[in-house]
Amino acid sequence: MKTRFIILILIILAMQACVNPLTETEEKFLGHWKMTNYQSNEQVPESNKANYLLSIENLKRNFSLTFNDDMTFERIGFAPQPERGEWSINPNGTMLTFKGENEQNGIVFIESINESMMVIKIEETIPNTAQTLTIKLFLTKTEK
Repeated sequence: MKTRFIILILIILAMQACVNPLTETEEKFLGHWKMTNYQSNEQVPESNKANYLLSIENLKRNFSLTFNDDMTFERIGFAPQPERGEWSINPNGTMLTFKGENEQNGIVFIESINESMMVIKIEETIPNTAQTLTIKLFLTKTEK
């Protein structure tokens, strides 16, 4: 009986070892992240600057990202409703991919990350120009 119990425990431990554990890089992302700053090279006409700055302040107040250990995320603050889906990171930890439930997919660059701060960089080509819009989101890990 004791031998069967030990064999059962070994089988359970072996099955748990087969579950893909998170990499060290993935573990850095886990938790709730709140935007603390925003930078952009976007050229804003003077007539729209006040509204633009107000929108940025609203983003800083409302935008957050939560990365879960089951590789799901929740993004709040860009859309009226929370956006959910799956996330992945490339092996060297420089590109973060979002696959949203409503096909809200995207790839962003990780400029830096540590246990309490992350900088995400988004680059988009401006239509009909050779210019690239670069946006940086500065996030701080917080309690939800």
